[in-house]
Amino acid sequence: MKQIILLLFALMASSLGSVCDGFAVATAQDVPDDFSLIDSQPEGELRIYTRSGGLIREVEKDIVDDEDPYELKVLTQDGTLNIVFAAANKVYIQQPTSWLTLYDGWVEGTLSADGTTITVQLGQYTAYTRSFNMATQLWLFNYVEELDSYVRDEETTEITYTIDPDGTIRLNGTSQTHILGLCQRAFGETFDYLDYEWLQDGDFESVYTPVPDDRVVLPPGLEQQEIYFHTVMFDGFGLAPFNRTGHLAFDGDDVYLNGFNSFLPNAWIKGHRDGDNLVFPSDQFLGSYGDLLYFKGGTMQGQNLVSVDLVFTYNGRDAYSCPDYLVLSTAQEEFKIVNYGTGAYFSFSPDQLVTPPDQAECTAYKAQYQWIFDEEGEQSSDIVAGEHLMNVCQDGDDFYAQGFWQPMPEAWIKGTLTDGKLTFNTPQYIGEVEIDDDGFFPLFFTAFDAQDGTLLNEVSFTYNAETDRYEQQSAPISIGINKAVLLSVSNVYDLAFGPYVVPTSITSHLSPLTSHLSATYDLQGRLVSHSSSPTTHHPSPQKGIIIVRGADGSVRKQVVR
Repeated sequence: MKQIILLLFALMASSLGSVCDGFAVATAQDVPDDFSLIDSQPEGELRIYTRSGGLIREVEKDIVDDEDPYELKVLTQDGTLNIVFAAANKVYIQQPTSWLTLYDGWVEGTLSADGTTITVQLGQYTAYTRSFNMATQLWLFNYVEELDSYVRDEETTEITYTIDPDGTIRLNGTSQTHILGLCQRAFGETFDYLDYEWLQDGDFESVYTPVPDDRVVLPPGLEQQEIYFHTVMFDGFGLAPFNRTGHLAFDGDDVYLNGFNSFLPNAWIKGHRDGDNLVFPSDQFLGSYGDLLYFKGGTMQGQNLVSVDLVFTYNGRDAYSCPDYLVLSTAQEEFKIVNYGTGAYFSFSPDQLVTPPDQAECTAYKAQYQWIFDEEGEQSSDIVAGEHLMNVCQDGDDFYAQGFWQPMPEAWIKGTLTDGKLTFNTPQYIGEVEIDDDGFFPLFFTAFDAQDGTLLNEVSFTYNAETDRYEQQSAPISIGINKAVLLSVSNVYDLAFGPYVVPTSITSHLSPLTSHLSATYDLQGRLVSHSSSPTTHHPSPQKGIIIVRGADGSVRKQVVR
């Protein structure tokens, strides 16, 4: 039970309380008044070090022993350490122990006047999770032979580090029986039996060696433009939405970008203009987060991921997109992936839901289309016709359509009507949906090339006077979770819509005539349906993960084996 709680706490420890100016203060009622946590990088000069030295870890025995299932092992430290040297001889150390780097808070120290010694007070907090109302605290621990474990050294209140002339830093006063580690602090009654419990790891005889630092530095005084960055991230456990503000800065033809990752959101990469597009070379050093991290661009060649520079293409509407992979790697010359995003996109304004103006005249329309499904909402060899009611409003040349996608009947999209041709720019934000346990994903109305899955900047419809309908001319449409590549929840083919006379208000007639819609693309944007129609081509299914919206409107991932 203790092991499970420790693991859960480790995974949730970065879920902090309210944050203000770098200090996170827990808000649970039992937190002590003097609790404070430095959770963001303080101002000052950041220096990066590699770790070495001894590591004690309590692990499960290879041979099952119900009475004593754990044993202590002596291992070797690895990874990196961040230290900020600040004004007034202040020093800040991030992740002062080499394990559980989710505990990514900073502890404060003091640099001696001669610059050779750092002194850190013990008892400083490194993480807090409100869900458990627990924190982690930095202490020294003594080995107790009778327990074959470590307990907190209550008498020692500080530790010191020595700085060698070459910049190497050494932790003083530790040994295999006297280690620097973390303990739990339980502020409520639920887990009070874990208060001051050693967190099963600790460092001794630590050595920190300076790393040559070639991070991109933004030129001083350069104006930064706020951007809204969006992609879908894969972290080894599944896919997750990534939506974050970042910054873009131009210095002549040089361009700087940050905010594209959650580990080091303030790290910059440098690129250059290429006409209207932006090119960012691969293999740039970002900094340290428990290990050295590099920005890499990647694309698939056959079954292999190969390194490429990332090209962000300007769409003519204050937004840039890139269909390739944006990778965080712990190696520069090869892919050692921490996580990666596919379909990066950033714009200079946040996503806004479309709504028609009050004066727009609205009428009832009926949508007719084709889609691929079976009775369980799975991919099928059949293409089936469907129809449902929608709402259309016009304001001059502006054309607004509501209910074009039945599972989200409240959503609007906006187009322009000129000489009988109706054009919708894509992507357009239509809301969000929860997919499995992966979180809430933003949804976008998009258009795509049916042959290769490439997303397009617009989809058009032409008015047919004989049928009194707007008929799809250019491309199929999809409801996707990404703006730059085809990661779709649902796809619709041969969409057409025209006026529909109803005896009462449209509000009471928005219930669909059919409700089956399904997704047929994998997470790399390849078509996986194995059927065909007169206007579209569907290659054979590929093994992997696809996103499926079932007949009941649920959204989930499905593995195709």
